[in-house]
Amino acid sequence: MNMNRRDFLKYLTFGVCAAGVGVGATQQELPRYFGYDGKLIYPGRVENWPGVEVKFSTCKQCHSDCALMARVYRGTILKLDGSPYDIHDTEPQIRYSDSPKEAIMYVGSTFSTSKPYANGSHSLCARGQAGRQTVYDPYRIYKPLKRVGPRGSKKFKTISYEQLLDEIYNGGYLFKDVPGEENRFVEGFKQLWNDGKNRSVPANEEYPDFGPKTNQFVAYWGRAEGGQNNFITRFANAFGSVNSLPHVAVCELTHHVATHSVVPSNMLKPDQPNCELVLVFGSNYYQANFPMQTLARRSAEDTSSGKKVVYIDPTGGNQIAHADFVPIKPGGDGAFAMGMIRWIIENKRYNEKYLEIPNFDAAIKQGEPNFSNSSYLVIADKSNPNYGAFVDKGMVIDKQSGSPTKVSDCTRANLWPTGFLSLEPVTVNGVQCITAMQYLWQEVSSHNYDEYQKECGISKETFIKLADEFTSHGRKAVADIYRGAAMHANGYYNARAVMLLNVLIGNIDWKGGYINGAPSANYMGGPYDLSKWPNFVAPKGVKISREGSFYEKTSEYKKRSENGGNPFPAERPWFPFGFGIWHEIWGGTYFQYPYPVKILFQHMANPAWAQPGMGGADDESLMWIRMIKDLNKVPLFIASDIVIAESSSYADYIIPDATYLETWGMLPGFPTYPTSRISVRQPVIEPITEKTKDGKPITMENFLIDLAIK
Repeated sequence: MNMNRRDFLKYLTFGVCAAGVGVGATQQELPRYFGYDGKLIYPGRVENWPGVEVKFSTCKQCHSDCALMARVYRGTILKLDGSPYDIHDTEPQIRYSDSPKEAIMYVGSTFSTSKPYANGSHSLCARGQAGRQTVYDPYRIYKPLKRVGPRGSKKFKTISYEQLLDEIYNGGYLFKDVPGEENRFVEGFKQLWNDGKNRSVPANEEYPDFGPKTNQFVAYWGRAEGGQNNFITRFANAFGSVNSLPHVAVCELTHHVATHSVVPSNMLKPDQPNCELVLVFGSNYYQANFPMQTLARRSAEDTSSGKKVVYIDPTGGNQIAHADFVPIKPGGDGAFAMGMIRWIIENKRYNEKYLEIPNFDAAIKQGEPNFSNSSYLVIADKSNPNYGAFVDKGMVIDKQSGSPTKVSDCTRANLWPTGFLSLEPVTVNGVQCITAMQYLWQEVSSHNYDEYQKECGISKETFIKLADEFTSHGRKAVADIYRGAAMHANGYYNARAVMLLNVLIGNIDWKGGYINGAPSANYMGGPYDLSKWPNFVAPKGVKISREGSFYEKTSEYKKRSENGGNPFPAERPWFPFGFGIWHEIWGGTYFQYPYPVKILFQHMANPAWAQPGMGGADDESLMWIRMIKDLNKVPLFIASDIVIAESSSYADYIIPDATYLETWGMLPGFPTYPTSRISVRQPVIEPITEKTKDGKPITMENFLIDLAIK
């Protein structure tokens, strides 16, 4: 068939129109697209139509937790929009005293419907508006599922809720109809609990300090947020397990640890409305971050009003249409930042008055919200066993007297006791020392600008120019960093170097600087303390991932050290400062160290898809899948999910769960704004999962409650 371009476009246009008419005419024949179970809804119904309700809740299509308004008709969601009460969605947001009836008509700076819709008025990003698709996913699970083929065969049958509870609690020969598992006895919660006796029976008899057998119940989650994650932790702790583990290590752990090594929190954000220059390392405000729509809106406002935003990133996406772009070599962020730091120090462009303040009392008296340890003395003698540590828990050289002084007794200390840029040590109590500032200079001056240029792939003229600009705005400049520059092998050091740029100009918690925000409400602490209960017994021992524990303090270390033995290496790595170490849940489970796992419980997680290093190989050869298919390493695998995903397809049992629009949550805010905020997530519709005999929807929370009752 011959057709020219004009005819092709003409017929294509006709086809699209015809298709559109067809969909409109046959909408009632599309169940589970506009509704579920054949239940028809009308996407065009607006807020003031009879029967339409507007309910306020909180989004969860990403972790930004923007407030939302849901338009609901006859128990079915019509549309999702942003909330005018929330600074995420609307700036300026309306007052809490304004009624919801007024709120749904708000169009930006006015309640008058005659005015045009204002940009940024209760916005909700495209992903947030697609939440309706999440609820009415055609692959949504409504009933409990049990595996009927070999693990990973993806063969399931529906079972009653009562059978689900009975089998998971009592255990037994649960898969006797599956070839190869006829004689496999599976321990349930009843056997692992053992009337509470197993809370005092060691999981590893050789090393009792690793904890009791109840630690062999391991729960982990992906994007469970405030409320849900607390609930899972409560259940695990009540059972006697320390293993309730978030997903942080596959998300942003190196960023959090690096940030926390510099400031008391794990996340800061630029005070964009008052900031004059933002350097963004490894993040695209126009695609993601917390919250994307707020950061993107402010970034567009910044650049249109003459402020400057610079993206330092290997890839140039939609963000570079609104900002300057530095196409850095992947992983070169640390070298780029260190090159900037070198120039800032040797040109004395740092905030000297701020860096000289050694303690909080002195900071408050001098009008500062915080202080740094830049002037603290560090042991410089490499033969000293405490080389690299601070001297005597905090000593400085007093700037006025020139004498060694306790940190607490000094109001201003010397950064360079032996002269500007000098690395000559001073001697305190017979120990050679240099200041932390000297130590930093020693590190950055160990490489020249050409070396930094080679490592980051950017000309030295560029990072020197940015260092000059960065230090030309007082405290109203910020170097922000997130996953792209942090989530890889040297990401901690990249992130820490970028954080130090902010410390050098003293912008932490200053107007226009890098802000920590304000604390959220303590929803676990009042009116009831939900972390404890009558006769509460705190779980004990080492987590399956060895996070939060020092190997050197264990009985294994002591035993292997006896008679001059070498206690290293440990069988698996230990992470005393880490948290949410997902990959070592699998490492610990696979190698049964520090103890074997009996029951693995997964909620809203998909490690087979999300775990780094999973690509580029045949699925069956991947570590997580080899682990999960090994019935000896994971005797019982339970998943709580809304669909059968890559990971839950390997589960022995799948518990249908509610989506975020059908459940509750308490969501603390982000430091994108300086004010306190907490968002309440409430159901906007009844959960559409199957109900129990007593009328409760089947959800993760109700399952754990009923399991605990048994």
